[in-house]
Amino acid sequence: MHIAVVRDWSEGPRYITVEDAPAPSDNEIQLRVLAAGLHQVVRSRASGKHAFSGSLPHNVGIDCVGRDAATGKLYYCSWIKPGFGTFAEVITSPRPWSTFSLILSTPWHLQAASTQP
Repeated sequence: MHIAVVRDWSEGPRYITVEDAPAPSDNEIQLRVLAAGLHQVVRSRASGKHAFSGSLPHNVGIDCVGRDAATGKLYYCSWIKPGFGTFAEVITSPRPWSTFSLILSTPWHLQAASTQP
C-alpha cells in the first residue's frame, strides 16, 4: 500500500510504500480512498506550520471520500488524529463519528449526523 508521509518538515511529503492498513475492528470502517482534499490546512500541517501538525512522521490528509471494501458503499471521512492521514490507498477509520454515508446525503444530513452525541 502507498501513503503520503512527512518524515522531515524541511523536505515535504513523500509517497512511500508501507504495510497494508490493519483490519478494521467492530467500531471501525476500512475505506479504499477515491479522493482526498488538499486544503490549506492540509498543506499547513504537511509543512509543520499548523498548530495541529503533530510530530514526525506525519501522515498527510484530514478528509476523503472512500468506498467500503466490505459493502461497496461510499463514505465521507474526516478525522484529525496523530498517525491518521487520508493521502493513502486504504484507511481504517473509527465510526460513526468520523464517517458519513454519502447515499442520499445532503449538507443538512451531514451536519445533523456530526452533531449527534
